[in-house]
Amino acid sequence: MSSFEEQFLKREEIRSPGGFVKVVDINFDDNTTPVLLSSGWGETLEALKSVVFSIAKITGRRVFACDYAHLDNIKGYQDGFPASGYMKAHSFINLLDEKQVNKVDAIGHSEGAINVIIAAYLKPEKFKNIILINPSGMMHNDSFRKLVKRFLSETLFEPITIETTRKFLIYVRYVFRVVGYILRNPIQAFREAIGISRFKIFHLLRNIQKNGVKVAIVVDKNDIIFPVNQVRRQAKKAKVKDFYLVEGGHNEIHINPDKFIETINKIFISMGR
Repeated sequence: MSSFEEQFLKREEIRSPGGFVKVVDINFDDNTTPVLLSSGWGETLEALKSVVFSIAKITGRRVFACDYAHLDNIKGYQDGFPASGYMKAHSFINLLDEKQVNKVDAIGHSEGAINVIIAAYLKPEKFKNIILINPSGMMHNDSFRKLVKRFLSETLFEPITIETTRKFLIYVRYVFRVVGYILRNPIQAFREAIGISRFKIFHLLRNIQKNGVKVAIVVDKNDIIFPVNQVRRQAKKAKVKDFYLVEGGHNEIHINPDKFIETINKIFISMGR
């Protein structure tokens, strides 16, 4: 069996409306429900590497993650959804079809919440449990300007809370990779951010739960981008009962991936793997 490094470096292309995504498929166990990681805004596969490794190591399950840089036709809305979320959702569905995977558990971080919830709305039979981490699409009366202001505040504030040099360097490397994506794909990144600021998912959350998909929400107490009080309020509207508060800021999953994924794995177990 190939090592993690060998599997991570192997990128497969999955077609989607608007282009294609590059996928990593970390597969050490074909016998349990795989985990689909729906990543945040601007997160390349390189930025996700430590999180993907932690998921594979701690859950012991097969893991899928995607890079969206080649979805280069993101404009407006499709079927009532922001085009960016619609295309990424279809890339998940196409991935599961091509891999002949009947059902997955999913993790949606930040923007990834919108993308995976749209996918579950379109194909609820493909999803068993979904955990949303600091989810987008849960802000009342948001705007692009407000989102950018919170994003910049979080990016500047979060390093102050990091307790060790090693973790600080991990965070800086992560931020540089996200900024690199934005600089290389400015128009796409802008359109994605517009979709994040405008689209609401609580009505979709109600629908997918009625269709048998279990949903839990995890929010970091110090998240500035999507503050806990706003997310909690929308979660109540969506009738999401499993709501968890953890220590950290918006990107704690990248700063302390092992610790964070241990918590996520416990939640998956409680939901019924």
